[in-house]
Amino acid sequence: MTWHRFRSIVALSTAVLLSLPLSSTAASDSVPEPAVAYQSGDDTVVATSAGEEITRIPVLFGPSLDGNIVAGDGVGGGAGIAPTSAWIVVAHDATTGDALWTVFDARFPTVLDDGNAVAFHPSPDGARDPQVNSLWMADAAGNERLVVQFANGPGLPGYDPGFEGDNAMLSVSFDEDASIAVVAQGNDVSLFIYDIFAVDVATGAVTRLTDGKKSRSPAVSPGGERVVFGWDVGPCEIDYIRASNLMIIDSDGSNERQLVAGTCESWIHNARWISDGEVVAFWSRDRADGRRLTDLVLLDVDTGTMIPLTRSNKPWFFTVDRDTESIAYMVGARLGFTFLDVRSRELTRGPTDGWLPAMTGDHQWP
Repeated sequence: MTWHRFRSIVALSTAVLLSLPLSSTAASDSVPEPAVAYQSGDDTVVATSAGEEITRIPVLFGPSLDGNIVAGDGVGGGAGIAPTSAWIVVAHDATTGDALWTVFDARFPTVLDDGNAVAFHPSPDGARDPQVNSLWMADAAGNERLVVQFANGPGLPGYDPGFEGDNAMLSVSFDEDASIAVVAQGNDVSLFIYDIFAVDVATGAVTRLTDGKKSRSPAVSPGGERVVFGWDVGPCEIDYIRASNLMIIDSDGSNERQLVAGTCESWIHNARWISDGEVVAFWSRDRADGRRLTDLVLLDVDTGTMIPLTRSNKPWFFTVDRDTESIAYMVGARLGFTFLDVRSRELTRGPTDGWLPAMTGDHQWP
C-alpha cells in the first residue's frame, strides 16, 4: 500500500468516525502504527509514516524496527542493565517506549517476524564469542540462542568458509518470516576477499552460495527464494571502492545469473528488496568530466527495467518498507532524511535532526 492510498484511507476512516456517536468513536481509537525509527541526538525516535513522533527512547543506538518492537545498542538504562556491561542489545515497546528485555555482550540487532524475534551479533570484545563471528537470536521474551557459528580458521569451532582465518561477518539479510539468513563472510578491509552463504535459521545448516571470493552485499527476497549480490570486477582509483556486477542466485545455490554488468564507470550495488520482484539499489556512475554521481534506482530483477528514483542528490544511506513500498534516505553527510513513495514518486521531508532511519520490516544489516 502506498502512502497516498494510506492517507486516503485514513481520511475516509476519519470522516466515518466523525459521523458516529461519541462512544463509538472512543471505542475505535487506535494506537499509532510505528513506521520508522531514527537517531535524534542521543535518542531513538519512533514515528508514524506521516512523521508524527510516537515515543522517544534515550541512549539507544542503531535502531531496528518491526511490528511493535524496536531494538538497538544500549549503553545505559533499559531493562536489567548491569553498569559493568559495555555491549548490550535492548528491546523496547515501540509505542510506549517501555523497556522489555536486555541481552548482554551483544550488538547490531535486527528485529524480525513482526517483532517476535531479534537477531544480533556478538560483542566485539569476545565476551560472548571469542571468534566474534556468529549470529544469535532472541525471542519475544528475550530468550537467546546461537543460530550459526563461522570458524575463523581451520580447526576452530563452526562452519569454515575457507578463508584461512581472514574472515568475519560483513553483512546479513533475512527473508520475511526469518527462516533464512544470507551472510557475507570475508575481509573487506585489506584483502577484499568474500563469499556469501545461506543459513537455515531453525537448524543452523549452512549452504555455500558463491565461490571465488568476490561476492558480497547479499539481500534475500521476502519469500526467501532468491538472493541478489555484488560480484567484484575490480578496484576503482581507491582500493576500497570496488565496482561490481549485480548478480542473482536461488537461495539453494542454483540458477546464478548476471542482472547488470558493472564497470568503474557505472555499477549497481547494495540492493534491498522492495517487493518479491524488485530491488532498490545504489547506482554509481562517472560523468564525462570525471565527477562521480550516486543515485537510487528501482530495478525489476525479471525484466531488467531500471527506473531512477533520485537525480544526482548523492544519497548515501537508505532503508525500505515493503508494506508501503516506500524508502527513507539520507543525502550526503547532512542530518535529516526524506521519505519516497517508489510508485507515485511522492517525496515527504522527514525530521531535519534525524539520521540513520530504519523503516519497519527492513530485515537487513548493515
